[in-house]
Amino acid sequence: MKPVVAVLLALAAGVAHAQSVLLHGPSYHSNGATNARTFGLGYAFGNGWGLGIYRNSEGSTSLYGSWTWALLPHLDMHAALATGYARSPLVPGLLADLNWPITDVWRVHLMAAPTFDASKVGFMLHAGVSLRL
Repeated sequence: MKPVVAVLLALAAGVAHAQSVLLHGPSYHSNGATNARTFGLGYAFGNGWGLGIYRNSEGSTSLYGSWTWALLPHLDMHAALATGYARSPLVPGLLADLNWPITDVWRVHLMAAPTFDASKVGFMLHAGVSLRL
């Protein structure tokens, strides 16, 4: 089973959220997924919710919706539902997001999620860059 690469940036729940655009970059899958070019575009609305589109690890287009919690200053958690996977019309995902500021408006993201392929457990890493609006 391929992982859900569903990612968006938002700031802490209960604190002022920032609207932002996320540029999805490449990913690495320990299970050897065929497509590591998981590029796409996401939008965080500023209230924790987000939407986006990306090319998934199966080579199909996925649409997603997500909710973000800030756990620590540079660590967020994303819960997401994505379309476009062969195993199910709607696939859930949970991703940890380590993020670092480049400037006041740009951040680099490295996201990680567990993967489950038949009886084998693995992991996925996904890179991205966000622009705060």
